Amino acid sequence: MEGVMMKRVVFLACLLASFGSPLHANPSAVELLKRVDDYNNAPRDWEYAVDMVVKEASGEEKPRRMILYQRGDSQRLIRFIAPADVKGMTILMEDKGKIYIYLPTYKKIRRISVSNLKQTFLGSDFTFDDMNLTRFLDYYDPELIEETPQEYILLLKRKPKAKGGDPAMKVWVLKEKPFVTRLEHLDEAGNVERIETREGFKVVQGREVQTVIRMVTVKTGHETTQYVGDIKFDQGLPASFFSRRNLVKRR
Repeated sequence: MEGVMMKRVVFLACLLASFGSPLHANPSAVELLKRVDDYNNAPRDWEYAVDMVVKEASGEEKPRRMILYQRGDSQRLIRFIAPADVKGMTILMEDKGKIYIYLPTYKKIRRISVSNLKQTFLGSDFTFDDMNLTRFLDYYDPELIEETPQEYILLLKRKPKAKGGDPAMKVWVLKEKPFVTRLEHLDEAGNVERIETREGFKVVQGREVQTVIRMVTVKTGHETTQYVGDIKFDQGLPASFFSRRNLVKRR
């Protein structure tokens, strides 16, 4: 009888110990970021409208409206439709690191060099880098540095050969679903330059999305909010739609 009891005790001890093994451990930083990347890029293509409101430190607001199209994780086209001074301006992200902009006033297409990716995106608190980012793991090596009851906090460091991206970022990833809710964009010294929050959860065509994205520049208090709507997934956008020829056309 004592032998049977001893076997049961040993079995239970082994069972409890197994929950501390890698099979039951928290996901790695790479796994967490991959879940976010894969979820964000699961649709074959998508289209959505963005109302971007740039708020000056004085309180003055400057609205912009654009339509964004994306195919896969490397082709993106942004067409501005309001106000009049930016209407017709179109930005093409032909591939990672290849960005072109069409300026209707000059009727010219110019390429944005890698060195200019940190420029502000039409006077907003976002940069061309931000608008070009579709997969975190293409640019960053992640490390899990902290954990809250609801979120994992990762430190992302730019890969040595990455063309673009901030030097580093801290990101908050929900435990229950593959979404980033907060990003702190860091400079070379590790100081927080900008704070980005993502909220406004909605379900569209069976997919949950975030529809309110806010970026604040810490030093100035200047902020920009993007309100996302009219979302459509998997329309069958052809690769030819994302071409320099289409920069000057209307869909």
